[in-house]
Amino acid sequence: MDLVLLFIDSLQIWHYFIVAILLLGLSALIGDTDILPWISFSLFLVGLMDYFGTGALPQLIALPIFIFLSILLARKLLYSEDGTNIAEDIGSMKGKQIRVIKVDSETKYSGEGITTNGKRWNIKHCHQEELENDIYYLCMEIEGLTLLVDHIKGE
Repeated sequence: MDLVLLFIDSLQIWHYFIVAILLLGLSALIGDTDILPWISFSLFLVGLMDYFGTGALPQLIALPIFIFLSILLARKLLYSEDGTNIAEDIGSMKGKQIRVIKVDSETKYSGEGITTNGKRWNIKHCHQEELENDIYYLCMEIEGLTLLVDHIKGE
């Protein structure tokens, strides 16, 4: 029997599970979410195969297949382009619509707005025109932590 197959045959189920847990810990430590968790999951599945008594050769064949399938399915499920992009930072707000929810009583051209994802932002009209409550404006520029908005064309 081949040396690699002898080594795989000598492994116990807990060996697979310990290595899978260590890989998960390493991925959490370095912040990897793309490869290491899926390799860990694949090792867990091979450990289950060992538990159910499959031989070393099917385990050796199954590991790269499990890795390939888990990464393929993860990309399809986790990284799909479904069009619900939520702006996480102020830099990605340019070109987005903001609804005015509060107008500053002194200046009338600044206040607070909310986006469709529920985030609240400080806003100011870029031409210092008066803002109106419950009206949608378009973010044109960013100034510090304030979004500079303008009327949406055609409204």
